[in-house]
Amino acid sequence: MERRAQQSSPAEKVAAALDARGIDAATLSEATDIPLPVLDAALANPSLWTMSQLGRVGGFLRIHPTELIGVAS
Repeated sequence: MERRAQQSSPAEKVAAALDARGIDAATLSEATDIPLPVLDAALANPSLWTMSQLGRVGGFLRIHPTELIGVAS
């Protein structure tokens, strides 16, 4: 039987972190200088995230970007 770890996408991880902190997308957009339409699109489609965006979001949320993309250490 194959065992798989359930992985969340960067978008799901960012959305969960926002929810846990009570931060809305508009606040994140302003804090990270990512335009709100771009941020909304990335939250809806995980493949649209760039490393730069994940770095800025991670910095604001105090989450290392590797945690957002699921890189094992």
